[in-house]
Amino acid sequence: MDMVLSPDERQLQDSINQLLSGYRTLAKAEPLTWIGSDALERDLVDSGYLEIGRTEGLGLFETMLLVEAVSQVPYSIEVGASALVGPHVSTDPLPRPLALARADASGKINGPVRYLPVAKAILVDTGKDVRVLDVAKCKIRTVETLFAYPIGVVEQADLGAAKVLGGVTTAALHHAWQVALATEILGCANSAIDITLNYLKERQQFGKHIGSFQALQHRISECVTMLESLRILVYRAATTKRPADAAVAAFYAQDVAPRIILDTQQMHGAMGCTLEYPLHFWTYRMKVLQGELGGSLEQAESASALLWAA
Repeated sequence: MDMVLSPDERQLQDSINQLLSGYRTLAKAEPLTWIGSDALERDLVDSGYLEIGRTEGLGLFETMLLVEAVSQVPYSIEVGASALVGPHVSTDPLPRPLALARADASGKINGPVRYLPVAKAILVDTGKDVRVLDVAKCKIRTVETLFAYPIGVVEQADLGAAKVLGGVTTAALHHAWQVALATEILGCANSAIDITLNYLKERQQFGKHIGSFQALQHRISECVTMLESLRILVYRAATTKRPADAAVAAFYAQDVAPRIILDTQQMHGAMGCTLEYPLHFWTYRMKVLQGELGGSLEQAESASALLWAA
């Protein structure tokens, strides 16, 4: 499969990166767990990039490029659900920011939900259908964490009164969610490795840059190998639009995330554990993402079932 971007795709990627260029670094080092940006939100809306998934001639692959790029900045901006998942399952625009959640058999949304404290709606997999839940009609509790996302818990909600998305299957939601999940891990891993590479080139020990030490070269090389392997799987899933490819990409993303987190953190030493240093914006996000949708085991089971049935 040819993974080289076409001229149009390259132009789109370059234009997105140009918009994001002013948001790649923070103004100053502060002990922050997560940080949003109203300015970046406005830029994404005004540019029309959040509507890529609903633009004629564009689709899942182009939206994936957007999600990948935005995931690489330190600001925590919700695009995966509203720009990629939403257009994939609904022809009508959905409120954003948009959170993604699953309900149990009793209709209760259990566990923490990313972006819930800032979301206007929740796209819910009930196991039988897909519903849009108005956050304003729910009782939400914000959870204070170090995980570089605004996270909340639904304490009370009337899921029975939520709008059902007609003609949308839970499988379709699951497929789009897996693509978005794998793409976000790809973007976070990319930035975590980039910042680690720069640190290895600058940090000196015993009179040498630590990047010259063979042991660290081996570890960062393995991280880059995992990153580029993940990129191929994500790009393939967004190109073929096959559920099995999405499941494989999500499985591999969640499977390698812990290794990339460990290596990039350890290669920074104590510096990587401080909240003033930006590495945690990406590694801590990956900690959350590696457990979403049931974690790598559920993605592996999904992939095996789809591939076996093919």
